[in-house]
Amino acid sequence: LFQTPYRLIFRANQLLENVPDVPGGSAEKKELYLAEAKFLRAYSYFMLVNNFGDIPLILSVPQTTSDYFVKQSPKEEIWEQVKKDFQEASAVLPLSWSSEEVGRATKGAALAYLGKAHLYTEKWDEVISTLTPLTTSPYTYELMENFGDNFVKETENNKESIFEIQFQDIAGLGLTNYSAQNIAPAEVKGWFEAFPTNKIFNAFQEEKTVDGELDPRMYATLIWDYEGAMYYNRPFTDFKTPFPQYKAMFKKYQNYNQDTESIGSAGNNYNSDNNERVMRYDHVLMMLAEAHTMKGNVAQAHTYLSQVRKRASLDENKTSGYSQQQMMEEIRRQCMLEFVREAHRFYDLRR
Repeated sequence: LFQTPYRLIFRANQLLENVPDVPGGSAEKKELYLAEAKFLRAYSYFMLVNNFGDIPLILSVPQTTSDYFVKQSPKEEIWEQVKKDFQEASAVLPLSWSSEEVGRATKGAALAYLGKAHLYTEKWDEVISTLTPLTTSPYTYELMENFGDNFVKETENNKESIFEIQFQDIAGLGLTNYSAQNIAPAEVKGWFEAFPTNKIFNAFQEEKTVDGELDPRMYATLIWDYEGAMYYNRPFTDFKTPFPQYKAMFKKYQNYNQDTESIGSAGNNYNSDNNERVMRYDHVLMMLAEAHTMKGNVAQAHTYLSQVRKRASLDENKTSGYSQQQMMEEIRRQCMLEFVREAHRFYDLRR
């Protein structure tokens, strides 16, 4: 979590220093390469400052051994650099790429992360001004009708996805995703390194849908002992966990339609080519709802939060007329349910 972002920063700095002097190639392509490098550098520093606070800020390629040893900069300076890079990247990156180049950073991705950087530094006006354009033309982001379509291979790079990490089932090249195998239970050759606690299992059941059913996000996120529950093409009751006090296992991002996690789609061991969606449109809606709430614009926050609640088949009008405190409590609750196993919860709790 510390070394890998700095490796990416080193590579980005190499590009930023050397691409302008590379002979040949169009100026437009070079400008795009530089914008992508800034996006990835900002993404790396976002992860670093978010986890470690004061860190070394390195914006050039070391020329001597003494250049390796850089003192920490205050986290405020890191956040400013993150925002600067995302802002400059957004000014150049395209709205979309061709199907052959899908997965490369876009203008929408840069703005979404710039908005998130403003959110994490409590710049509510900047959150609103940065993210609101993503809800209108020329951007075409929308919520998927089926929440679960965001976490299976068959519906990758969909209309809700703003930035996702592309994986392929190719052994030995570092392009594969091992998270499904890490979390899968032992019966399907998994390591069972993470599991949902009863807190989230119970939280999903606190509010029923408008039809009196369980929240559909619960079925997309978790698997447990309900009638007809199948997991890796076998009844859920076939599985035994090392922690029998917990009632569920993860379904989100698992290749639960396979027989096992030991063989990927191309026959390689322990490989998954299911992309990780690291920034989705629902996150933009939730960030806008939070910023408006913190500004006291609760009615405007309702218009964003109600879209997330409607997709979950919950009463979309429930938060109409909420106080600022009630709205913030509901935003926290919906973030907990919407983003299980997506690396948001820890940072939301700390904020």
